[in-house]
Amino acid sequence: MSGVAWAGGIDLQALPADGLALGPHWELLQDADRKLDLDGAVRGDWQPSTASGEAVSFGYTGAAVWLRLPLRNGGSQPVQAMLDISYPLLQYLDVMLLAPDGTAVRHETGYQRAFAQRPWPGGNFSVPVTLAPGETRTLMLRVASANSLIVPARLWRADAFPRFDQRRLAVQMLYFGLALAVGLYNLVIFLLLRDASFGWYVLFAGSIAAALACFTGIGSNFLWPDAPYWQQRGVNVPGSVAAIALMMFSRRMLRTPQTMPRLDLGLRALIALNVLLIPLLMGWFAQTAPFWAVCSATTAALLLACGITGTLQRQRSAYFFVVAFSVLLVAVLLGHMRNLGVLPSNLITSAGTQAGSAVDLLLLSLALADRYARMRADKEQAQARALQAEQARVQALTDSERVLEARVLERTAALEAANRQLELMSQTDGLTGLANRRHFDAVLAAEWARAQRAGQPLGLGLLDADLFKAYNDRMGHVAGDDCLRQIAAVLAETVGRRSGELVARYGGEEFAFIVPGAGAAQMLALGERIVAALRARALPHPASPTGHVTASIGLAAEVPVADRHPELLVQTADEALYAAKAAGRDRVWLAHEG
Repeated sequence: MSGVAWAGGIDLQALPADGLALGPHWELLQDADRKLDLDGAVRGDWQPSTASGEAVSFGYTGAAVWLRLPLRNGGSQPVQAMLDISYPLLQYLDVMLLAPDGTAVRHETGYQRAFAQRPWPGGNFSVPVTLAPGETRTLMLRVASANSLIVPARLWRADAFPRFDQRRLAVQMLYFGLALAVGLYNLVIFLLLRDASFGWYVLFAGSIAAALACFTGIGSNFLWPDAPYWQQRGVNVPGSVAAIALMMFSRRMLRTPQTMPRLDLGLRALIALNVLLIPLLMGWFAQTAPFWAVCSATTAALLLACGITGTLQRQRSAYFFVVAFSVLLVAVLLGHMRNLGVLPSNLITSAGTQAGSAVDLLLLSLALADRYARMRADKEQAQARALQAEQARVQALTDSERVLEARVLERTAALEAANRQLELMSQTDGLTGLANRRHFDAVLAAEWARAQRAGQPLGLGLLDADLFKAYNDRMGHVAGDDCLRQIAAVLAETVGRRSGELVARYGGEEFAFIVPGAGAAQMLALGERIVAALRARALPHPASPTGHVTASIGLAAEVPVADRHPELLVQTADEALYAAKAAGRDRVWLAHEG
C-alpha cells in the first residue's frame, strides 16, 4: 500500500477529500464472553479484515468485537481527522487511541450511554482523532450491540467532515419533510373518504419514517437522545408495523383475497406473525431480532411475488406497486453494495435507502390517487347506467299497469317473507340454532300462564357446561363453539319433542329447557337422560377430571299459583344448578316440587 496506507496503517496527512473507507484496513478480534480489557485485547489473536468496503459486519452476535488500525502523522504539523461510524444502532462503542507507551485516549459512546458523552453531536458516532507531528498511535474500537453488529467506519479530514455531515443531515431532513407531507396529505384524504386503503398507507408511511429516524440517527439526535430502550427497538418494531400496514394495503390494492387466494393466505400468516413479533421484540429483543430479520425478508419476497402476479393479471394498481417496491429494493441493494465495497460511498449510495423509500412512498401515493380516480369514474359510469336503467324502468312501468301490479304484488310477498325470516332470526341463537333468550322468556311467560289456568305443573331446567372457560383456554374458541353446538344437539334430541317443550341457549355456555306438565320425578329422569347422553358423546376435555365434557343441571318443577311469577321458577332452578356445581359437577340437582 502507498500514499494513505503504510505497512498496514493509515497516514492522516494523506486522507482523500471524500474520506477513507476503513473496512479493508482493520484487524479484528472477537471476544465471545465480553470480558477482555484493553491489555487483554492487545495480546489477543488478531485476524485481518476480509471486508472490501467501509463496513465490517458480524450480524446478530452476543460477542464483543475489537478492531484496531495503526495511524501516524507523516507531516511536520499536527493533524486532526474525524472517525465517522454511520450506524446509530451500536449499543456500546469504545474508541481508544493507544500510544506506544501503553497510555490511551478513550471515548465511550453508543446509544446505551448518555447522548451528552458524544464527542461530536449527531445521530451517528463521530470521534475526533488528533496526532502530533511524527506521532504514531493505534486506533482501537470495542463494539457490542444487541442489534445487528455492523461497523461502517470512515476517516475524514477535519475540514471535509463538517460539510459531509451537513449534506447528510440535509438529505435526511429532505426525506422526512417529504414523508411528512405525503403522510399528512393522505391522512386528510382518509379522514374525508374513510377509505381504509388511505389509512393503511398513512400507517405504513409513518412507520417507515419512524424506523428510518432510528436507523439514520435523526431520532436519537432530535427526538429521543437518551432513550436506549426505544433506540434498540426503533427499527424493528416500526418495521413490523410497516410490514403489517403494507400487507393490508396490498391486500386491498391488489384484491389478493379474490385474485390470488394462495398468496393472500401467506400474507395473512405473515401479518399474524408480525403482530406476534411486536411484543416479543419489546420484551425479548436480543432473542427475537434474528427471527424478525428472516420474517422481514420473507415479507418482502412475498409482497414482490404478489405485485408480479398482479401485473401478470394485468391489474393496473400492480404496475405502480411493482415499480415502487422494486425501487425500494434497488435502493437497499445499493446501500449493501456500498457497505461491501462493490460501489463507492457517495450521496447516492449513502442516502439510497431514504431516496428509495421516498420514491416508494410517492409511487404508492400515486397508486392510491389513481385508484381513487378510477373508483370515481366507475361510480359516475354506474350512476349514469343506473339513471338510464331507471328511466327505462319508469317508461316500462308507465306502458304496462299490469306489470307494475304484478311487481308490486311480488315485492309485497317478498317483503312479507323477509319479515317472517327476520322474526324467526330474532328468536333464534345464531351459534346453536336453538331458541334465544328473548324467545325463551316469551314462551316461559305463556306456559306459566297456561299451567296456572290448568292447574298443571311446569318443569324448568338450567344446564351449564362444566369447566367451559378452561376448555376454551386449552382448546380454543373454535372448538368451544363446536362444543356448544354438540351440547345443543344433545338437548334437542332429548327435549322439545312434545308440544310446548322448548330448548334455548340461555347465555354463554348455559342452556335452559321448559317442559309443560312435568313434575319433579319426570324432570329428574329427563335431566339424568341429558347428562348420560352428553357423557356418551365423550367429547375430549383435557382440563376436566373426567377427561371429557360434562354438564351440571339444576331442575325445578311447580304448579304456578297467583302469588308467584315465572322468574322465581328460573331462580329456583338456578339455585339448584349452583348446588349441582358445588356437589362436584357432572350431575343433576332437583330443587323442589311446588
